[in-house]
Amino acid sequence: MKYLISKGLALTLLLLLPYLSYADSPLVIFAGNVHSCAIQDDSTVICWGANPYGQKNAPDEKFLQISNYYNTTCGILKNNSLTCWGYNGYGEANSPGGSYSQVSTGYNHSCAIKDDESIKCWGHNHSGRATPPKGKFSQLSSGLYHNCALKTDGKVVCWGLNSSGEGKPPKGTFTQITVGNAYSCGLRTDNTVACWGKNNYGQTNPEYGAKFSQISAGTDHACGVKIDGTIDCWGYNNYSQASTPSGKFSKVSAGYQHSCAVRLDDSTVHCWGFNTDGRASPPDITVLKPKEDPTDPTDPPKECEEDPSKCEETEEPPLELEELAFYDTDTKILTLSAILITFVDDFTLEETDEKAIFEAELENKGKQRFELLPWSLKLVKMYNDKDTTKYIKYISKTSELEIPCLKVARKVNLGGGTVTGKIVLYKDIILRQRHIKYPIFEITQRTETTSCSDTEKE
Repeated sequence: MKYLISKGLALTLLLLLPYLSYADSPLVIFAGNVHSCAIQDDSTVICWGANPYGQKNAPDEKFLQISNYYNTTCGILKNNSLTCWGYNGYGEANSPGGSYSQVSTGYNHSCAIKDDESIKCWGHNHSGRATPPKGKFSQLSSGLYHNCALKTDGKVVCWGLNSSGEGKPPKGTFTQITVGNAYSCGLRTDNTVACWGKNNYGQTNPEYGAKFSQISAGTDHACGVKIDGTIDCWGYNNYSQASTPSGKFSKVSAGYQHSCAVRLDDSTVHCWGFNTDGRASPPDITVLKPKEDPTDPTDPPKECEEDPSKCEETEEPPLELEELAFYDTDTKILTLSAILITFVDDFTLEETDEKAIFEAELENKGKQRFELLPWSLKLVKMYNDKDTTKYIKYISKTSELEIPCLKVARKVNLGGGTVTGKIVLYKDIILRQRHIKYPIFEITQRTETTSCSDTEKE
């Protein structure tokens, strides 16, 4: 297959889409107990607030993710190893060896997800909080005396203390889990929030029916970023930590008596609430955003970069989006073939004139969770027709794929061969990258429909 390169266009598509560093709130910004931390756009960590145990003295390393609770901070380095610093009275800062995809610090204990998707915990084991369950997990959150984790099938498992029902999650599937002092919250697949456990301050009472893209549980209050980018908080508000800031944000983190968030327009940090020791006074920084990976082995031939004319192809008409997808129930692979994608400017969020057509395969890693298969993304050709009515929009700032309409044909193996089964038509689909290391996308929005005609642009 040849590659047609418009300077910067195809290379950006091939590198950016499958190799993003997902920037979830508990990953790149964290409002802890008495100090806060963030990963800057150069991948180094900066912390502010109290520092009695050296918890804000981050090592001079490149980080993928951070987490801090009370007086301890842990992070995952670029090589996927763990490092912790700060208070170490119970061994919670003695980071274990190995390779990890996520870490979460709790009260005198910490837990992390290993590359094999199992969980490792260390530190104080009161109420069994440092004794994790067996299984495969995609995300976890550690709190005061309990932890909860999201299994790869979307179900929630909790362990540790369960004095107020914080360790008894509701039934159903979730896309994110977050833990407070004696309560827990989860983001359901329909983007609504469910909370359980202690409710003395209303911390388990999120706005009914509200749709969120990300949530964070603090000590006795919680906050979330709504689908429209605004923030909503609920629970204890004695220092205005649950007051809603104005503007639009991409991430939020609720701490002890303060909260911090990342602004959508410029990726700067805004904090509010209790400000002793300057824990709610962030420095003038911008946080880590999705980065290109220069080691992507699917790079187009070098001669195409230097001279695009060497890789020109015969112009072909764009293919209809809803005719080009099928889901194989045997292999659990969703195949998208020759799909037109348009790029969106990171800063203005306006569509650009840059477009390209690609092929992709996504493997189902659990209910409504798809992972882009390694090396499966292939650039087919560039297409610059502004009148094209069907395309996928990729917004790197929010790490989202927006698909206007998609016909999914279920392929079923009946023993005598593979045949096409029931066809389901969806519109307004949004897939969001949810994993710091792997190109895993979750369907955060979709609507079943009978026609794609109302999704076409005029």
